[in-house]
Amino acid sequence: MNKWLKRILITIASLVVLVVVAVLALPFVVDPSAFRAPLERLAQRQGVVLRLEGPIDWQFYPRLGLSLEGFYLAPQEQPDEPLARAESATAAVALMPLFSGEILVDELVLHSPAINLLVDEQGRGNWELLQSGEQGPAPAEAEQQTAGEGLQLAVERISINDGVLAYRDLQSGQTAEVSELSVQLSDVNLEERAFPLMVEGLVRSSELPRPMRLQLESQLRTNSALTEFALEGGDLSLSAEGQANAQIAAQLSGEVTLEPTLKYQGQLTIASFSPRAVLSTLGQDLPAMADPDALTALALELELTGSDTQVRSEKLAITLDETTLTGSFGLELPEGGTPKINLALQGNTIVLDRYLPPTEEEGGETVADAPPAAPAAAEAAPEPLPLEALRSINLDAVVSMDQIVAMEMAVGKPRIAITANNGLWRMTELQGNFYQGQINGDAQLDARQGETASMQVGLRLDSMAVQPLLVDFAEFSDLSGTVTGELKAQTRAATTTELMDNLSAAFVFTSPGLVFQGVNAEYYYCQAATQLDDDSEMPQREWPPRTEITQVEGQFLFDDGRLSIASFAAYVENLVLTATGFLDLDEMIYRVRVPMRLAQQQTSAAGCLIESKFLQNRAVDVLGCAGSLAEPEFGKQCGLDKDAVATLAKQAIRYNVDKRVDEEKEDIREKLKKRVQEELGEDEDDPARQLLRDLFKR
Repeated sequence: MNKWLKRILITIASLVVLVVVAVLALPFVVDPSAFRAPLERLAQRQGVVLRLEGPIDWQFYPRLGLSLEGFYLAPQEQPDEPLARAESATAAVALMPLFSGEILVDELVLHSPAINLLVDEQGRGNWELLQSGEQGPAPAEAEQQTAGEGLQLAVERISINDGVLAYRDLQSGQTAEVSELSVQLSDVNLEERAFPLMVEGLVRSSELPRPMRLQLESQLRTNSALTEFALEGGDLSLSAEGQANAQIAAQLSGEVTLEPTLKYQGQLTIASFSPRAVLSTLGQDLPAMADPDALTALALELELTGSDTQVRSEKLAITLDETTLTGSFGLELPEGGTPKINLALQGNTIVLDRYLPPTEEEGGETVADAPPAAPAAAEAAPEPLPLEALRSINLDAVVSMDQIVAMEMAVGKPRIAITANNGLWRMTELQGNFYQGQINGDAQLDARQGETASMQVGLRLDSMAVQPLLVDFAEFSDLSGTVTGELKAQTRAATTTELMDNLSAAFVFTSPGLVFQGVNAEYYYCQAATQLDDDSEMPQREWPPRTEITQVEGQFLFDDGRLSIASFAAYVENLVLTATGFLDLDEMIYRVRVPMRLAQQQTSAAGCLIESKFLQNRAVDVLGCAGSLAEPEFGKQCGLDKDAVATLAKQAIRYNVDKRVDEEKEDIREKLKKRVQEELGEDEDDPARQLLRDLFKR
């Protein structure tokens, strides 16, 4: 037994010595430098400049292999502008094939590689130069391959350590970089069997104020021609360093085919994350919003297919806070043309007011409680309109929602269709339920030429309820009824502030009936009329604090921040109402006059009876309203104009005096006529009598 054990140990020791001797003999049997020229020629045949700058030596630890100090890779068209370079590389090799003059590489490790991706001013990437220079080996070259070119790249493991991937776009000025790049591939094969892929790095960009950590774990498949790739079960995460609440996690998978033409398909799911937290961690705080919980949840799910000419997603789902949007997305990529976006979305409810700046009440601070204002800084320059961006978008979009709330006004079941092409934007369809009525409209923005853009808007309202609109928009409930009308507006601007500064609009409307709370126009008319007519009395009755008007029609004009009443006519029983005045939205004040004309003797069945001929069918302009638009109260801000009443009283006195004088003149004339007739007798042919008849016009 001891003898056999001794023989076994001697045999093992002999094998170890043989292996050691064989390994020590490698530098004398196989010269690794012999592979420099074949590798460079192989790269040249693929349209690539490969420079092996340092020596190629054997490496014995931790695995047997080759080590290379420095290499350089560039397109043949730009040999002095490297696409990639590395400080060093090592390749683990199989032992036995070495003795037959072949090198079988089963593991490749790149140390501190730097990859530079550059897009020039014409929009061409430097990596595209590699594709344009690809070419197969010439037959003569293939026949001249020597035995020293027996290099086999059956690489099972590939590692990239401490790499840098840099991207720079000279057209847009954008830059991006992935540093501390680590890529690990194991069980690599070209037999379409999945093998593990791990990527990690630190992402920096001109669009990111702070770096983010990227991690990807997935399974990768490819074929022997390296023309098909598939990513399976990919878990991707982006996170700010040390901030657990600022993380974006996604699952992705997909397939890419490079030949004969580019085709791909994939799925992407981004789990819900807080854009507010991510941006805050990156040092890019959002402006204050009316709802502090706005932009705290965003999720995305899509499936897409595409080629080099189009991208399409028939399954698209976006969740933003409590709003869910589903639909489809497409991107057409014509050669030499502007990409076109096709979008169709359906959603539930979105409250746009949540994302607007807070009001004073929402901010929890009134003007009186606010701290003293700091000295005014120089007024910020107006923000120019993004004309170039508007011209660069080619869009065809349709959006349908259950409800949209903007400026506290709700539109139910809205449908909006928008097209854009070369700076001409059209809203070809706008329809929805609007405060118990219907809204329809269209609009156009033309930014195709010059330094300004023009805009036209047309809206049609049908049977819109006035009171709930004013309650939502201005917390004002003193006006009720329905309105049907048409709004046309236009503006031209170079900056965002000029959009409103240069806005002009006209609103023509009708209404079967409106009710003003807080003021009774008939009461004020009767009060003024009975003061002017001694023969009329003020009815002793309870006057309701409201005015009910019917058969309303009018036109409002808006220009230079002021809404003016161009025309207005309505009925209050037998009173005909008109109106003049304005609402100044810059100063937040209003002033309105309401002339009233009595079409009959009595204002209404229970109203006042006016005997005065002076007042009948005369416009009585004694009722006016004026005050602040911030807190309008018709009951306090409307009333009789005492000066106007006094002026009207003077006119009534003059009217009565003139009337009495006329009556006395008529009485004297009749008496004189009678006296003359008595003196002249009954002879109708008397010349004197004929003369008197002409004098008295009889």
